[in-house]
Amino acid sequence: MTTKLTPWLFRIRVEDRPGIMAAIAATFSRRGIQVESFHGYGAPLTLGQENPEGLVLASFKAYDYRMNSLQRVLSRLQQVKQVEVFNLVNCLDMLKTVTVRYNGKPEQIQPLIKPTGVSFSFLETRGLPPVLVLHGNLCTVDKALSLIEKEGLVATSEYVLMPPDR
Repeated sequence: MTTKLTPWLFRIRVEDRPGIMAAIAATFSRRGIQVESFHGYGAPLTLGQENPEGLVLASFKAYDYRMNSLQRVLSRLQQVKQVEVFNLVNCLDMLKTVTVRYNGKPEQIQPLIKPTGVSFSFLETRGLPPVLVLHGNLCTVDKALSLIEKEGLVATSEYVLMPPDR
């Protein structure tokens, strides 16, 4: 058992029913674990589907024993079908997509992130700061983001983690 916080990702397969996101969030909250990223994906509308399945991705930092306790409690929720655990320190095949509202010009950012090998594109928005989308391996995206943060060019950022298919 480690004595330092570890970054984790749970991929939770659920019955796509009202209230499951709230139940999962409350489970984290009752254990004092701060969620860093929380995304839910419902089942596509399919006629005649009796038990539609949804997916919840939740990233957080916790000690091993707290992560294990959280996994056990989530697994016991009635609408939860499966809880898969990914250690973000050791998971090199994890993908990450970040949308970044940035200050400055693309010409300032491109030379910083191009050497990292991350996939990126710039999007123009009307009346709002422009958007940069970074996509790639977890470590590569984090490195690229830290380089532009270091230069003070990030206004805000949001991310989604995508675990590998098992």
